[in-house]
Amino acid sequence: MKWKKYAWLLLFIYFGKSHSQFVIYSGADSATKLQINAYLDAYFNYTFSKPKDPTLPYLYAAAKHNELGLNLAFVNFSFENSRSRASFTPAIGSFMEMNYAAEPAFWQHVYEGYAGIKPLKKRNWWLDFGVFGSPYTNETAISYDQIIYTRSLGSENSPYYLSGFRSSHKINQKWNFIWYFLNGWQRIRKINDKPALGSSVEFKPNAKWAFSFAAYAGDSRYDSMPNLRTRYFGNINGDYNRDGKVSASFCLTAGNETHLDSMNNAKAGKWGSAALQLKWRFLPKHSVAVKYDMYADPEEIVVKNMTNNSGFQVQSFTLNYSLEIGNNALFRVEGRGFWGKQKMFLLDNGVSTRNNQMLVSSLALKF
Repeated sequence: MKWKKYAWLLLFIYFGKSHSQFVIYSGADSATKLQINAYLDAYFNYTFSKPKDPTLPYLYAAAKHNELGLNLAFVNFSFENSRSRASFTPAIGSFMEMNYAAEPAFWQHVYEGYAGIKPLKKRNWWLDFGVFGSPYTNETAISYDQIIYTRSLGSENSPYYLSGFRSSHKINQKWNFIWYFLNGWQRIRKINDKPALGSSVEFKPNAKWAFSFAAYAGDSRYDSMPNLRTRYFGNINGDYNRDGKVSASFCLTAGNETHLDSMNNAKAGKWGSAALQLKWRFLPKHSVAVKYDMYADPEEIVVKNMTNNSGFQVQSFTLNYSLEIGNNALFRVEGRGFWGKQKMFLLDNGVSTRNNQMLVSSLALKF
């Protein structure tokens, strides 16, 4: 890894550590805030199949084999007052390289960038335009905030980011409703002239529980895949946290996409996933966690089997240990195994196998 090219980002992180927030008072009752925050996530992933290609299949976060890598590093500049807000987050790392590869060159290094207004003074209703995080599944790209370091296959193969228009209306402390008018399924640049629609409902009945439901509908056709048609997708998430000692989460997803066969007959393919995570903080700075997840895409609508075998159905189990260092660093070690119904992993000798295992360590810093 050529760390010299990341020197500018490290300087920003050092700057952000000492000067993470500026506040400019613009009136007697309100404050205009300009904040600068930084994040860095480095990792080492050793995959026991020893693939010839160092980029691991089916994964898009911490997905480089036998390499000390930078998964994600960014500096976030955000502005907000009582009626307007904006956020811009330039980023680098293998996460950006793999997830933003289809975007124009400039956007390949923009993790987030949007501007918004609050139309009504007395209502918590925001209209945002730009690139922002996705509500689909409850695992984000910020590993520091996740129970387990590596992502579930359902999260890896759902949008990490969205582009377009977002309307969010927080009714009270329990309910938040969000509507989206989008350029497509994890797309900054439109791939056809048909916009996609999305929605999300967030419900927090108390301080311990949080639930959300999100849906997506959009046309998937583009120049090299003209036979694709409408994609529908939905997910249900639940999160539990008891005084920071015991945490748990679940996520269920389901999707359906229509395509035209060689006779122009419409056919539909389905996929789905499930994930369950549990975490126990047994000492103030030490915790262990486990995760079970499964992903089924028998017709390879979203995930293509890298071998000559058809279908993609796999289960995964993860065991994680986390150590908090100070107030802004998190060190992790975890082992993860995959067990497929079909042969879907290639060994270094070119032989395909159903199973694969990997060992990952990481250090994340958040300022």
